[in-house]
Amino acid sequence: MATTKKPTEMGANILRAMLMAGINQQNVYEALGISYNTWRKRLETDGFTIQELVEIGNITGLGIMAIIPQSLTDAHAA
Repeated sequence: MATTKKPTEMGANILRAMLMAGINQQNVYEALGISYNTWRKRLETDGFTIQELVEIGNITGLGIMAIIPQSLTDAHAA
């Protein structure tokens, strides 16, 4: 039996952005051209490419900054 891991902070941000935009996971992973299993793994491991993150930001209409973890944006600003 496979265990399901929790999404990372970025994965949770992606799911939150999708919820706010009223978009389901299938719409996004199909737009990215990846399978559901690949989608879940990337949510759990931050395995998205920059281009995929930009695309998710575009799909949700919230932009990439709504997805990137605050800890990364804070580190860049310092």
